[in-house]
Amino acid sequence: MAGHLALEDGVPIYTIGAGPNGNIPDAVFDAAGHRIGTEMQAVEVDTLMLQDVSAKTGGCSSGNECERRPGRFASDRRRGEDRVRGSHP
Repeated sequence: MAGHLALEDGVPIYTIGAGPNGNIPDAVFDAAGHRIGTEMQAVEVDTLMLQDVSAKTGGCSSGNECERRPGRFASDRRRGEDRVRGSHP
């Protein structure tokens, strides 16, 4: 949903995948909400989804894709999108 809104408003999204791929410890709770232990949970960063969202909105995803696009924020400013850099309109 946020990607669609950003696309409609012309706001590029720059994505970064963070976290491990593999197994991580995850808390286990009983029905009353008390922590009763830990179990290993498989996790994977969805890099394809991150790349898809950034590509559709004119941004870039972490890694080599962004490194090959120097000056991206300068081009945003030329289009009047200073808010992308965090300034107020």
